[in-house]
Amino acid sequence: MSPLQMCWLAVTGATIVFLIVAAVSALPKMKAAYTAGISSIFLAASGITAFGSLAPLLSVAGLTSPASAAAAPLRLPPPPVPGAPLANDASAGKVVFTFDDGPDEHTPAVLAELNALHVKGVFFLIGEKAAAHPEIVAAEVANGEVIGNHTWNHPSLTGKATGTRPLSQAQVRDQLARANAAIVTAGAPEPSLWRPPYGGVNAADVATARTLGLRVVLDSGTNIIDSNDWDGLSAQQIAARVDPRLRDGTIIAFHDGLKTAAPTTIGALPLIVAYMNAHHLGATTAVRPDATGGVVPYPGTRPAGGTHPAGGTTLPPRRPPLPAAPQPAASSPAPATGTEPGTPTGARTAPGTTAPAPAPSTRPPAPPPSTTTPAPAPSTTSPAPKPTASTPAPATTSTAPAPTGGQ
Repeated sequence: MSPLQMCWLAVTGATIVFLIVAAVSALPKMKAAYTAGISSIFLAASGITAFGSLAPLLSVAGLTSPASAAAAPLRLPPPPVPGAPLANDASAGKVVFTFDDGPDEHTPAVLAELNALHVKGVFFLIGEKAAAHPEIVAAEVANGEVIGNHTWNHPSLTGKATGTRPLSQAQVRDQLARANAAIVTAGAPEPSLWRPPYGGVNAADVATARTLGLRVVLDSGTNIIDSNDWDGLSAQQIAARVDPRLRDGTIIAFHDGLKTAAPTTIGALPLIVAYMNAHHLGATTAVRPDATGGVVPYPGTRPAGGTHPAGGTTLPPRRPPLPAAPQPAASSPAPATGTEPGTPTGARTAPGTTAPAPAPSTRPPAPPPSTTTPAPAPSTTSPAPKPTASTPAPATTSTAPAPTGGQ
């Protein structure tokens, strides 16, 4: 409920109290009736200003049902910003205009501007606001816009954007179901699209929403542009951010429900449409099947890893299985050296070998350079070198048994 509407309710309450006091006081009846008539006219006029029509007031008073109140669409104002309408062959493809956080006080002006530009959009409504502004919901439906679900009261599902605890799946379902009910009660068709607040979502949230027939549409990611209209940008800055990134299937996220963002968004719309005309881009409300932007997995795919800036999480990327290590053939003999082929001396022995490589400390010392004795030739007639105390005697190549010693 807007501050203007709250002010109207406060004035109405004070007026009713005044009339009751006047009726039971010494005030003449004619003057009391006259005062009541003037007060009623004043309250009706101010109520229309605050709520846009008498339908919500009659609904609150119980004189009409919410459905019949929603049947009286809001009269749209003139388009706030002049601009040439969208008119080209759309040979370069079509893009989708989306709007979040409404309905609110600037939504009628957004609708009027879209009408003037010959563009329709997808409006993701907060259920609590839809219940408070059924006449604006009716105007959106009558205007040909597509209505989506933006939860009941805009909590962060993952909690990361607001520093709160994540919602349970029962709470996520309740947020979406209550918003759906409010939107339908306000006179719109049951939504088939939804957008998580702050863009914070995980795969479990997406699965829960799918049980309600809702398909997720993110506000940033691959071929999805967050206009950043919420960040205090001017209309020219918003257009400069959006225009160069437009291509077929692009989804643009704006806000009609933020009082600080909506006026600059309205000013940016004609600039963006002018760019689209120059580059043969059309507009559509048909959102492409995969509108996750890669932030959460689309059914049948697993996107690249990463996290959404507003707190959404993703699954890790799928990795191909590692190739199996080649196994040696069963008939291959073990290497004669006792090591794996291609490995340096001292490396780990291959399975099945028993002869370890000699340690560096047990190698026989090289003969001194000053000796004149030639190295023995590798033949069976050469005498074996005499063993020393520190070096074991190498095996002889002769087949005769070794001597037993002098004892």
